[in-house]
Amino acid sequence: MLNRGIPAKTITELCGIAGSGKTQLALQIAINCAKETHKTVLYIDTKGDFSALRIQKILEKCQYSFKEVAAIMSRIHISYIWTMEELVNLFKNLKNGELVIDNLVLLVIDSLPSLMFQYLGEDNKLGLSLLNSFVNYSRFICKQLNIGIICINMQTRWVDQDLTDVEDEENSTAYKDSFTEKRYRCLGRYWQHIPTLVLELEKIKENDNENNSGIKITVLHSIDSDYENRHCILCVGESGVT
Repeated sequence: MLNRGIPAKTITELCGIAGSGKTQLALQIAINCAKETHKTVLYIDTKGDFSALRIQKILEKCQYSFKEVAAIMSRIHISYIWTMEELVNLFKNLKNGELVIDNLVLLVIDSLPSLMFQYLGEDNKLGLSLLNSFVNYSRFICKQLNIGIICINMQTRWVDQDLTDVEDEENSTAYKDSFTEKRYRCLGRYWQHIPTLVLELEKIKENDNENNSGIKITVLHSIDSDYENRHCILCVGESGVT
């Protein structure tokens, strides 16, 4: 769908409503990247729910040996970040060379809204300033280190109610309700055009017999307009995302 997969030197966003499979896909990308490139993935957890056991079970289900599982997992480095200040400092240290991660090829942030929601209200200006610093450091690091950055974002779902004119049996004017669902990506207007690639995730009907569920992935935005609105269906199960 993306021709060459997740691009390097740019910021990619995975967005979707709660429970749409964003973390599942991010974990699978981290696994695939560490396995195929034999390089390092830095996974930044801002929610405290990263599961190394989940990664281990996926690899074991795919029938990798104990040695292969250990090698792949050793290439996925975890960093726990709780504030935007900590995130900006980490990226600043990467930029200045104070923090060096050998063979870094991919950086995943799960998730950015968890940090930015702390600055709603009176702290909004501070939050935007930190977000701007993060974006500047990210763009520099992407190009300098030739890596890809994945940011997980959330979508909010709103339902608009409209009244539509209808004609009843006596030809008198009546009304009926119509509902339109709208989804918005979080982090505000400034962020909307920062990622060069935006993938929207939507959970689809589950297959209870096989204990699997599906994810529909759609290209919402791409620097190559030919890729926009392309979509595919992936399966989530004990073997990960396939």
